[in-house]
Amino acid sequence: MTPPAVIDRARGLGIMTSRMYGSTEQPSTTCASFDDDPSKRYTEGRAMPGVELRIVDDAGRPLPVDEPGEVLSRGPELFAGYTDRALTARALDAEGWYHTGDVGSLDAEGYLTISDRKADVIIRGGENVSA
Repeated sequence: MTPPAVIDRARGLGIMTSRMYGSTEQPSTTCASFDDDPSKRYTEGRAMPGVELRIVDDAGRPLPVDEPGEVLSRGPELFAGYTDRALTARALDAEGWYHTGDVGSLDAEGYLTISDRKADVIIRGGENVSA
């Protein structure tokens, strides 16, 4: 996530920015556009073509607009699974939704905003990083 202060500073210098969201498991999940309403510049954008997003509670029930919960995604770039089948079973449900472990919300126009992680540790480049 690009901090809002960085976005504002870049725009103040005449540099156009846009945010995207994805993971190793589904690289191109969302994208913001330079043409988006300025009020959306701090979001991760909308789902890329062919990508579906859901926000669910801890029981897997869909949540309403602007309600934070776990981000689930599925689409054409979704990975087939991990080499460890137990990890795959935890990450992909029976309907093919990838449970990202990220907490976010979708607004009425489908813009995603990431706000947290479900777990306290993110593994990045082989390093464990505290969320």
